[in-house]
Amino acid sequence: MIKVLIIIEKGKNSYSAYSPNVPGCVAVGKTREETEQRMLEALPDHIELLQEKNLPLPRSYTIWDALLAFIRTHLFSWGNLIYVDVPSSPPQGEYSYS
Repeated sequence: MIKVLIIIEKGKNSYSAYSPNVPGCVAVGKTREETEQRMLEALPDHIELLQEKNLPLPRSYTIWDALLAFIRTHLFSWGNLIYVDVPSSPPQGEYSYS
């Protein structure tokens, strides 16, 4: 399991999501919920692709990493942070929220 920090930001007409420790994995949606769901669907596929290409897997984020990311950016509120476990060998659809 890899602990992943997801940051969701509200734009003018949509929401976007990304993970600082999983570069290149992003999602966009009309609602926060849709964006979160799309990101949760994208993460296992992205990690699987990294494994297939023998690229380094992202390191797990700790709650302290999340706090530091928040302090560094000040661009989002705590309500926009999601902290999830993503399987490093993903069986589709299994997530654990912290």
